[in-house]
Amino acid sequence: MDQKKSKQNRFYGYIILAFSLGLLGLSIEGLVLHSFVDRMIVYPFMALFGIAFAVYYKNKLTTK
Repeated sequence: MDQKKSKQNRFYGYIILAFSLGLLGLSIEGLVLHSFVDRMIVYPFMALFGIAFAVYYKNKLTTK
């Protein structure tokens, strides 16, 4: 059971890492293309990041 939970935690950690890299990419792109001016990009991305982080955090709390 613990191995399954640790594998799931690792998977959620990879998702958080992917969203973090995407946000970093948007920040770098914003220096040239001003992607953060367009709210159609920022709000859905932040919502997905928040949902993924909440799932990761909830899963991490329940495993302890």
